[in-house]
Amino acid sequence: MYVQSQQWSVRPSTMLAISDPYVAYCLDEACHAWGSFIESELNDVDGKDAKAIHAKRVLVLKGLLSENEAARYATPVATR
Repeated sequence: MYVQSQQWSVRPSTMLAISDPYVAYCLDEACHAWGSFIESELNDVDGKDAKAIHAKRVLVLKGLLSENEAARYATPVATR
């Protein structure tokens, strides 16, 4: 939804035809915050060539969208 709203220059709440102004605002803010975060994380990936960058981005995206909490967040125990 974030990518489509950026591509078409329309608010996510408009794409879903949400009429309540507060609900529309909350959805728009949530989509923007989450989409911007993911975009930032993917843009921070470095690599030696386009293939390596693509592979790393896929791993980052899978980690961010994983239902496995261990894949998304590091625990203090795991960093030691």
